[in-house]
Amino acid sequence: MELTLLLAVLATIAFWAGFRAPPHHWQYLSQAAFFGFLALVLFTGYFTWREYRSVSELTRLIEPVPEITGGTYVPTPGEVQTIARGLATVPGRGRFGTTQEQRRELAEDTEQFDDRYWSLETPIAAEDVVEFYRDSQNARDWTLVTDEPPFLMLERPGETLTIFVQEDWKSANTKVWYIYSVAR
Repeated sequence: MELTLLLAVLATIAFWAGFRAPPHHWQYLSQAAFFGFLALVLFTGYFTWREYRSVSELTRLIEPVPEITGGTYVPTPGEVQTIARGLATVPGRGRFGTTQEQRRELAEDTEQFDDRYWSLETPIAAEDVVEFYRDSQNARDWTLVTDEPPFLMLERPGETLTIFVQEDWKSANTKVWYIYSVAR
């Protein structure tokens, strides 16, 4: 969010310098900077919006862990498929040595996946997160199938929700990953 706001401020300054200020030597560069910053604002704004939106999407399935301090945006299956199809159209050998045919196969493989992922952070200890989901009120209508920390597996007819909990060694936070799968 902070990065998006900073880019918006820089875009505003570039707009003023490029379009509103008296003519100067850097006018064309300021105009180009405005359009560049505007593109970056839209790009980072989209991902910021998706991060905030992902928590509300998770709330439809299960009670999210309390005291969320951060989240990492994980693309939806449709977005992953779109990205893979886009990469498959790039001709020649890729940066990592893949051919266009290999990228096409990867794009076809991604169409088989429709799992949904969420990644959140909380200052709550990993054991307390596990205890939170052992409570049936927080698990809502899910049935706890596997209770072997750091993994919890919850099920309901035709659906599986796996929760992985790990304390982050770089910070005092705990990372919580949710993997939602629908039976085929």
